[in-house]
Amino acid sequence: MVRELRGLAYLSLLTIRRQLFTRKSILVATLIGLIVLGVYTWATKRVPDIMRERKKVDNITLEDDIKRERPRRERPSWQPEKKVPPKERVLLEFSNLVVMDVFLSGLVPLLTLIYATSAFADEREDRTLVYLLTRPLGRWRIYLAKGAGVVPVAMAVVLGSFGLICFVGGEPGQAVFLRFLPGLAIGTLAYTVLFLLFGAVAPRPLIMSVVYAFLVETIVGNMPGSLKRMAISYHTRCLLFNAGADIGVAPENPRHFVAIAPETASTVLWLVVAFLLLWGCIAFQRREYRDLA
Repeated sequence: MVRELRGLAYLSLLTIRRQLFTRKSILVATLIGLIVLGVYTWATKRVPDIMRERKKVDNITLEDDIKRERPRRERPSWQPEKKVPPKERVLLEFSNLVVMDVFLSGLVPLLTLIYATSAFADEREDRTLVYLLTRPLGRWRIYLAKGAGVVPVAMAVVLGSFGLICFVGGEPGQAVFLRFLPGLAIGTLAYTVLFLLFGAVAPRPLIMSVVYAFLVETIVGNMPGSLKRMAISYHTRCLLFNAGADIGVAPENPRHFVAIAPETASTVLWLVVAFLLLWGCIAFQRREYRDLA
């Protein structure tokens, strides 16, 4: 039993080393660098422009009517839209543009699929999986050991890049870092476990992961009704919307995107993680890799 645990621990450490010190890490670093450069440009050019903006009155207020001595019947019956202070506007723009649109929708699924899918796909491509399967270790234990090696790498890369982006984003980024970190962490975990399953059982795991992340979730996530609740991104967004509700972070169309309670979204994501891990263990235990012969 002790020797088996040592073997599984070594397999996890070997997986971490193989995930980090490869060419894909260079690709990931380049991608993150481009995003960071874009956020830095936003923080150094866009933010000062917003902070220097003066309040503009586009509509005629009731006070203007009184000063101009217009008849009461000609005065507008509505009040002018409330102007958002510059600091709140910067914070809201960073949350919606950088966190929700760029990071959550694009970078999180891309980074997780790069690392999680290749955990087993690289072994199959290099024809080394057959040597792993002949070891005196249970298959489902091997699956969990590989997962134990992939999850820390994916979490560190995703959350570390999020911290770097928030740091480069200046005051608004640093203000929302801890606010959105828990929701992004559980969403990253769910994506990682899903793509780990694809890498272990799918014939073309990378293609399947890309199609799911950027096609299936996009289509399902934009459908009306409750069908969008099948997407991981939906529940992650619900957590982020709740975390940023006090600063104005909300769906663009509340009628189209009806957010659920954060407790419900968190519970669903944890159940998804547990279900995908169980499914992966069973599928890997029964899978016959005839292409390795």
